[in-house]
Amino acid sequence: MAGLVLHRIAQGQFFIDGNKRTAVVATTIFLRNHGLVLRLDRTVVNDVVWGFAGSDGVAAKYGQDDAVQFIFGNVLPRA
Repeated sequence: MAGLVLHRIAQGQFFIDGNKRTAVVATTIFLRNHGLVLRLDRTVVNDVVWGFAGSDGVAAKYGQDDAVQFIFGNVLPRA
């Protein structure tokens, strides 16, 4: 579910600015509410969220399955 939250908000372009930041914050809060923490490596997170957006006829680099796999690979139990 967290992967879908991350993908849908980042890819959806609901706001003029801040879609990707909102996606990361929403995903982080969602995971914390479920007793988990997202490992945030800035470089990796930037690559993933920017990869959701296609532009000028160019297809997106990542899809929702990639978002789910990203969450599975970077989620930790909350200490």
